[in-house]
Amino acid sequence: MQTLATMLTYSIILFGLALQFLWLALARKGRDAYVRDLTHFRKPSGPLAKYYSWRVTEFRNALGESLLFEALLLLVILGVIQFTTGFPFIEYTMWVVIFVMTLSLISGLQMSLRVRTLVEFRIKMAADISNSDDFVGRAKDIVEALHTAGRNADGRLWFVLFEVAQQPNPVGYSARDVLLSLVREPGEPPKDDTAENVGSGVELI
Repeated sequence: MQTLATMLTYSIILFGLALQFLWLALARKGRDAYVRDLTHFRKPSGPLAKYYSWRVTEFRNALGESLLFEALLLLVILGVIQFTTGFPFIEYTMWVVIFVMTLSLISGLQMSLRVRTLVEFRIKMAADISNSDDFVGRAKDIVEALHTAGRNADGRLWFVLFEVAQQPNPVGYSARDVLLSLVREPGEPPKDDTAENVGSGVELI
């Protein structure tokens, strides 16, 4: 019985890690696709890019995704227990189930809080531009400040600036005009390492 409990413990940890890795891998692919579309001034063009766009739009979306993943993880763990040793063995592995679920929950909450920070930055930047008498001038000031900071600039600000530029209003058009001035030709990505900075802004989300 002890041997079966040990095998079940390792199985739970293995499946938990595998599911977490798959979730993070899909999120990373979605992030890369979304950033690529953002820096080319396109709407999300693929399923993963649309998923990532939805994820970072609102805090409740990110939180809901995290809770949904928790539910899926719990179902997988219960399925592993049922198909390997049966539910009577769950009492021997309850501690590892709680441990895996707790780590996953902490990871999901951290991600959700980072999304909330991005949303706050986006709202603040859009308000900063809209409260100015010169939308284009204010957007230009933001871009120049980010360029001056170079690699020390907060990549999240680049990210939200490109998101603001997607808004179909005077604030978005102004930010887009300024960002378009950074490109070589229409449709080309921004000069220098701007695209990398945008990506670094959501590196851990």
